[in-house]
Amino acid sequence: VVYAKDSEGNISFNYKVSSYENQAQADGKPYGIIHSFSSGQKSISWFSDAAGEEEQVLQYAPNGTEEWTTVPAKTELRTFVTGKNQAAKVSSVALTGLDYDTTYDYRVGCEGKWSDVGSFKLRGGSKFFVLGDIQAEDLTNINAIMDNVKEGGFSFGLQTGDAVDNAASYSGWMDIISLFGTEKLGDIDMLHVLGNHEYAGDGDASAAAAIYNLPTKGA
Repeated sequence: VVYAKDSEGNISFNYKVSSYENQAQADGKPYGIIHSFSSGQKSISWFSDAAGEEEQVLQYAPNGTEEWTTVPAKTELRTFVTGKNQAAKVSSVALTGLDYDTTYDYRVGCEGKWSDVGSFKLRGGSKFFVLGDIQAEDLTNINAIMDNVKEGGFSFGLQTGDAVDNAASYSGWMDIISLFGTEKLGDIDMLHVLGNHEYAGDGDASAAAAIYNLPTKGA
């Protein structure tokens, strides 16, 4: 609570102010990169320093070349209040004009604070997996399932909702990123549907919309 007090002891109205813990990585680089089905051919989202002032971008180039194309990201500051107050920026890009027979290298971030270079290739085919209602405190079983998915040669995945238990929980979203992010699934795209838990603590599901790069908030 913040208030002002003058020399005569008169006190202003009280104002309640919240502070948030910045969830930046120690090196300032982006993290939590995921690939999703959205608008465009390839949708990539990531987290970064809440206090960073530099514009977030994605750069991509055909593998083996230095012909980098730079695409400005859509970026918003997200706050999370379950457990404790935490904040991070969430950025996303939807790419178009890609060739199916080409492997692309990419990186996200800004000058001096780039992610490691990753790669992706547009996947044809109809082999896909379906997951739903996976929120849980113990991720042992779903981690084992995702390990099998990673090695299964799937073209894409469908997540039917209720992946996160509480959308206002930063740690809950980090659990989801550990399952669906590039460190687990590489460049496999996921199509995300919102369940009631994606609205828990977040009435318009705007956190899920930003993290999954959905074309419309709360869609």
